[in-house]
Amino acid sequence: MTRSWWRGPGPIVIAVVGVLAIVSGLLFISQHQTPPPSGGNTQAAQIAAQVQDVPASVSAQIGAGGVARPLDPTGSATLLKDSAGLPMVIYIGADYCPFCAAERWSLVLAMSRFGQLSNLSLGTSSSTDSYPNTATFSFTGAKFQSSYVDFSFVETTSRSGQTIASPTAIQQSQFNQYDSGGSIPFIDVGSRFVQVGSGYAPDVLQGMNWTQIVTALGSPGSAVANDVVGNANWITAAICVATANQPASACSPREIVALEKQFGG
Repeated sequence: MTRSWWRGPGPIVIAVVGVLAIVSGLLFISQHQTPPPSGGNTQAAQIAAQVQDVPASVSAQIGAGGVARPLDPTGSATLLKDSAGLPMVIYIGADYCPFCAAERWSLVLAMSRFGQLSNLSLGTSSSTDSYPNTATFSFTGAKFQSSYVDFSFVETTSRSGQTIASPTAIQQSQFNQYDSGGSIPFIDVGSRFVQVGSGYAPDVLQGMNWTQIVTALGSPGSAVANDVVGNANWITAAICVATANQPASACSPREIVALEKQFGG
């Protein structure tokens, strides 16, 4: 299975090496950590609404953008569904992870095409990891409502490296089956398509705040829109395969149809 180029270590890879490493790490974080914004859920809702309102003309012009297909077919003949019979989209990530930070921008756009994503919060990736302080959302505490797909998500670790949640049994089972390296972010679309790592490199977001990023998304000539929207279109196309092209509003645009054909849909 082809893996995405950009990925972060999963929660099972994180290890604490000695008391001195802990102490020095905490001191470094306390001196260099950039706090999340103070606007709370209201500001997050405003930013998320702008992401979800990226014009259809921008998506059509970008298509795949500069993103090579990030999701790989699993070969599974069984579509993973929830108890209500809806195809499941699984996301496993962590708040410290810059690769997850990049991926969430695309996920917020893609999932909004299939339902209502709410109660998001704003944050940044770790200040001590690669691509430090990447502006992003967090799915911790978020909600998703849809008649077409079940978005099952978990952020396992905080920005400071503390465990905050554990995957559900089904999330862990899919993760174990398709992500032997334990990398995040991990995305599973109905057990038909899997993505390990971010679809694009987080460096395109470096030095930008949330407002600057969301403004750039409206410009099809920007590198940010090219990567974020292109990646979102790939995710959308994969989900459309799983939902049998429902709803039409998400799956009928010609750029999505073109990408879906590359999945065999």
